[in-house]
Amino acid sequence: MVDREMYLTGGISVMAQREGFGIDYLLPQGTDEGGCYAETCASIAFLTLAQRMLHLDLDSRCAEFVEICLYNTIMTAMSLDGKSFTYIDQLASSETDKNVRERWFWCACCPPNLDGTIRQFGQLSLGLCAELQFKAGYSTITLRQKTDWPREGKVDFK
Repeated sequence: MVDREMYLTGGISVMAQREGFGIDYLLPQGTDEGGCYAETCASIAFLTLAQRMLHLDLDSRCAEFVEICLYNTIMTAMSLDGKSFTYIDQLASSETDKNVRERWFWCACCPPNLDGTIRQFGQLSLGLCAELQFKAGYSTITLRQKTDWPREGKVDFK
């Protein structure tokens, strides 16, 4: 699946007709070209599978697939205000088949799946620079993570 039927963005599931795969290496850019269904929920399922496989076997390819799906399809499937979503994450948009976020779908699996996936982010360990601020009693605690992992193999917390 990864080598022959996955987009560089982590999108999978080419054929809208059966929400499945086509022939090997058939990766159209948009649905008006006959494919690129790349459903958000399929990327969520693939991220979940890759994350669970990573727990079984510390294979860096699994971590790479988690990152690809998370950053390129899952995080882009919801608007910043959390009120509109993409069902299909196609690479190209045209006048006849525009790729836009919608407020809701007739098959509303993506919004609750995105919500559940985002709630799991505390369980993901990815090499990101990040900052977290929280209250502890009367104090405000700031935790900063600075990293160039995996290139340098170093993560600093302050």
